[in-house]
Amino acid sequence: MTSEAIAEFGTGLLHTVVRRTPHGYLWSRSAGPQAPSSFASLSPGLAALLSGQDQMSRARWLIGERDHRGHRHYAASSSLTAAQLLLLGNGVEASLVAALLDALTGVGRLLAELHRTCVPPTLPTPGPSRALRRLHTWLAGESHVPGADLLRTALGPRLFGVLAHGCAGALIPSWDSVLCHGAPGLGSLLLCGPGQPAAMFIGEDICTAPGAYDLGWLVGELIELRGSLGARASDAWQPLIDAVSDGYGNAGIPLDSLWPALRIAVHAHDTIAYRPWSPHHAISQFAPLLHGLLDASALRPSEHLPERTSDAPGNRDAHTPEQDHPAQWTDPAH
Repeated sequence: MTSEAIAEFGTGLLHTVVRRTPHGYLWSRSAGPQAPSSFASLSPGLAALLSGQDQMSRARWLIGERDHRGHRHYAASSSLTAAQLLLLGNGVEASLVAALLDALTGVGRLLAELHRTCVPPTLPTPGPSRALRRLHTWLAGESHVPGADLLRTALGPRLFGVLAHGCAGALIPSWDSVLCHGAPGLGSLLLCGPGQPAAMFIGEDICTAPGAYDLGWLVGELIELRGSLGARASDAWQPLIDAVSDGYGNAGIPLDSLWPALRIAVHAHDTIAYRPWSPHHAISQFAPLLHGLLDASALRPSEHLPERTSDAPGNRDAHTPEQDHPAQWTDPAH
């Protein structure tokens, strides 16, 4: 039996309760009160596939269990995420950097194995990224969330078009569509102490997308967190990004700067939609980061916008994902 909560936090999109147990901690995560949908559906068969992946690396999946309300519960040995440790600390200390390097190398390895996983025809294939669907609706002017016009003005029509076109392209099934985590951020990564592998929640946002989407999500968060820390940031950020790549290995995925930009743009949308930030404040914070990434990305459009067709193999096994899953987001500060 669990004790009372030792921490509770959230946004309009994601709510989290952490409880101490006799064996560690229990994380309970649920869609927030303004969330457009519940978490993605993780079938028992797909959960079994994930549980059979390499769990002896520097990181492992926390698959958890779903209750009758759609909430997910994870038994863990840590009560803090990597994002919380970075934002609450007095800078990026050497010991934290070392732990993060190990963890991110392990996460890169896990993502590579996940992206090589073919979903058998007997199992339902996850749909496209819910975060990208939410971003696409916003950029297309079809959302009630304000701020897209401000972002267009801040970026200019050319770069805004790169962002919108790249988001739309990433939602179309293609030859490079694979099974993806969907939101492999620092807010889902637990550093579990010396001698223990890090652990990352998985299942809430599982989807089908290009593998570069997952990698870009992590890199985008590292870029954004470096900006958030400002003077407290160290020189360790490029090695942290390199650790993800080293763990992932030479898989031939070009990480064009569009992919980190997509993750940062999702956070811009969600900050306006689910946190008490004004659109003007949020866009003033996010637009400079997006401008630099998209300006570099726009120089190489052929690398991040491959030709996509509706009958592409998808997940390397000819499974076409569903197209109407609503969006969901994990706050990197959580």
